[in-house]
Amino acid sequence: MNKDVKLEIPFLGELVKRIDELTLIIKELQKKNSLQQEWYSLQEACKLKGINCNSINNSVGRKYQPKFGIPDTIMSGRKWYRTTIEKWLKLSGEEIEKLWKNR
Repeated sequence: MNKDVKLEIPFLGELVKRIDELTLIIKELQKKNSLQQEWYSLQEACKLKGINCNSINNSVGRKYQPKFGIPDTIMSGRKWYRTTIEKWLKLSGEEIEKLWKNR
């Protein structure tokens, strides 16, 4: 084999540069999508989930609230911690129904 022959991939440098750019974009999006506050009221949580707070702010709709309406703390009203809200935001209505039945 000839030692003078170098194997070059023409776009490797450009590819690495693009990967680095995408990594930065992903980190920025993760920062933007992460919850910034430590505590959330039901109104704030509903706004994040894109639902009308009035539709679940009663005894019938309580099962659709974070932790079935049981707050993590009470300070100036009922509040839920960031991780509780993050989990709740990922749940669909069907998943909440299953959890409600299996509690």
